[in-house]
Amino acid sequence: MKTTTTVNNIINVEFATTSNRKPRIQNEQDLLLVEKIQKDFATFNATREPNEKKLLGFCIGFEYYGKIYCACFPLENVLKRVKRNNGVDKIVQPIGTQQVLDLCDYICTFDELEQYKSRMRGTTAKDNGTTFQKYLAKIGHQKAELTRSIIEGGDMYENKAGLWEVKYMKLGTSQASAMYHKK
Repeated sequence: MKTTTTVNNIINVEFATTSNRKPRIQNEQDLLLVEKIQKDFATFNATREPNEKKLLGFCIGFEYYGKIYCACFPLENVLKRVKRNNGVDKIVQPIGTQQVLDLCDYICTFDELEQYKSRMRGTTAKDNGTTFQKYLAKIGHQKAELTRSIIEGGDMYENKAGLWEVKYMKLGTSQASAMYHKK
């Protein structure tokens, strides 16, 4: 497997699963979260200068059996897969596990990410999201600019299309997700 230094955009791909699960239907709370995320993106993009790149969606890293895959998803695709539950807002796995393997770019092994994390100062053992974001910046020869929330600039990945909020998910027997916001 060849490691990539850029991450592809996945456009117009709908969630598909090979399991017996039926597609999740968004409830009223989920739809409120959709509105909140749209507003956050619009607020961030409104602060950008005309020549600056805009925030387009999410760059999601998927850990699957010791390997890390990644792709950039336009906001519209991700908004179909959000969940608000007990004060925790989540981005739910936007494509099926087999789609991850078929469509996403291979980035590195989990062991390589862990080795990189061990060389980072101030990163806790649980913080794979920050490690992944910095690792993406390193392999793409970019500067990692980390902040705590999307409104403050978010954890960004940049490619020629624009800016992407970085999320990290571990795939397994249950649906993977990444926290968007916790009240």
